[in-house]
Amino acid sequence: PPLRLGDFVRPGDKLVRPGNKLVYRAVLWDKDGTLVDSLGSWVRLERELALLLGEWVGLSPTQRPLAAEQVLTALGVVEGRPTAQGLLASGTPETILTAFYTTFNRWTKLPELTEFMVQARQFLEPLVQHHTPDAFPGIAEIVRHLAQRGILQGVGTSDSVAGAERELGALGLLPFFTVLIGSDHLSGSDQVRPKPHPDTVFRFARLSSIPVEQLLVIGDTPADEEMALTAGADFWGVLWGTSSREDFRPTTRVLTDPTPLKSLTTLNS
Repeated sequence: PPLRLGDFVRPGDKLVRPGNKLVYRAVLWDKDGTLVDSLGSWVRLERELALLLGEWVGLSPTQRPLAAEQVLTALGVVEGRPTAQGLLASGTPETILTAFYTTFNRWTKLPELTEFMVQARQFLEPLVQHHTPDAFPGIAEIVRHLAQRGILQGVGTSDSVAGAERELGALGLLPFFTVLIGSDHLSGSDQVRPKPHPDTVFRFARLSSIPVEQLLVIGDTPADEEMALTAGADFWGVLWGTSSREDFRPTTRVLTDPTPLKSLTTLNS
């Protein structure tokens, strides 16, 4: 029989079909490492940014690559890949650039953080314009399938809404998401605290007019997991992003491959 949300796969396991499972009415996706294979290219982008900033703050040509590697380490990059707990996987643009600042401050005297941030964003903008990652294999089909079945879908990301719109738009997926919640919502009257705070889930539930208990959150990091479970939503972990099975709670449901989700049936029936 076809799968429903509530069915899940553990590594090496056959399909498990628990009884009396709540039918979910909406799905809140993480973006980077879950929908979009962006983290590897973000490592290259952050290295380029570090080299540009190294020149701007006056480091020598031999110092710049060393400082750049220290920046990547501060962002949680190990052997060229982001770790699940690192800033690159779960941090906001502000926390990531603050890590740049802290690292470079060990090499030379820097201007105020605000000035550094302004310059970093000026360097970053043209780099990001050429940063268009791919969707993970099978993900586009699943997103379209859920939308055709009338499932509300949203994205909760540490990226900005503009960044999410640009990437998802380039992949042709943007029309399938009714709500995008990003780092833009971290200040002001509409403040949403970053993951692992549950605010993103609460905001999605409110905008979708759906109880939290009827939402499923899908993500690739422990921050996604904590955000969902603290809010009272269900959570599925995915292993095609930054995390391994051991990064999640033993009771957390995980997928090793997105293809089983192609068989999801309507959730509102």
